Amino acid sequence: MIMVKPHISISEELKDRLDTYCKENNFQCFSHGVIDLLEKGLSQNKIDKVLDHLSNSIDRLNSKTSYTKDLIEQLYSNLEIETETNPKNNKSLQKFKNKYIKDIFND
Repeated sequence: MIMVKPHISISEELKDRLDTYCKENNFQCFSHGVIDLLEKGLSQNKIDKVLDHLSNSIDRLNSKTSYTKDLIEQLYSNLEIETETNPKNNKSLQKFKNKYIKDIFND
């Protein structure tokens, strides 16, 4: 790999922090510490983008799951197995939910 030598200007405070980082991580020269931090920062940026995408996907999935649950409850209620139309008041639906919850915790 060909190494280039870009010139950067940094504050005295940042240089002190970089010097401390280099000492704590046993870097022989300042450049190696800067290279290490740059690689970590760029990798972290990619990881942050993936995490944002996953978080958005989970939010969409949660929203769709909630919608699907409500839709199923309403459908079950509208089957008029009992005369109730409110899913929360439908005894058959509540019986199903209780059995479902018991089955989940018995696994």
